[in-house]
Amino acid sequence: LLDMLVGQVDGLDLGKQGTDAWDAAQKRYDERIDRVEARITARLRDQLGTAKNANEMFRIFSRFNALFVRPHIRGAIREYQTQLIQRVKDDIEALHDKFKVQYVQSVACRMSNVRDLPPVSGSIIWARQIERQLNAYMQRVEDVLGEGWKDYVEGQRLKSDSDSFRMKLNTQQLFEDWQQKTIARPLGVTGRIFAITGQR
Repeated sequence: LLDMLVGQVDGLDLGKQGTDAWDAAQKRYDERIDRVEARITARLRDQLGTAKNANEMFRIFSRFNALFVRPHIRGAIREYQTQLIQRVKDDIEALHDKFKVQYVQSVACRMSNVRDLPPVSGSIIWARQIERQLNAYMQRVEDVLGEGWKDYVEGQRLKSDSDSFRMKLNTQQLFEDWQQKTIARPLGVTGRIFAITGQR
């Protein structure tokens, strides 16, 4: 497109005629880009308007998020962005609440007991699942705000919240405590392991 509109212009002609030709070609290019952006914006708004739920909106945003650097497109989706960012905030808050309950009182603990998982393993798995969900929610933020999401005020706030939450989810200390207790426990066997009793 650029070659088609500007290709006939001599870029090395710095005279008035060359400058006028360059300005005219640039104007034609900008007009063509504006028309394309208007069509993309209309299509994006139509798809977002007909989306049945937030998950469908997130999928639409993830498809179009490379175009969010364009001010015209970014302005057209502003209302949907705030709505979906609020949804992500609510989801992260629900994760916080789930974490505050702690593993011992969670449904996951009871299910781990049924599956005969040791408490430490179950706790680590539970924390990793929450961390995976947090990562998915942060990916949604990038889908909604675009690649430079950390530059937005809302993005910075969400990033700092997620980083502090991720530090709470770190299970390394739990594992090291378990490891030290296991090493300190005497595992040597003395005496007989089985007692044989005779039956008549």
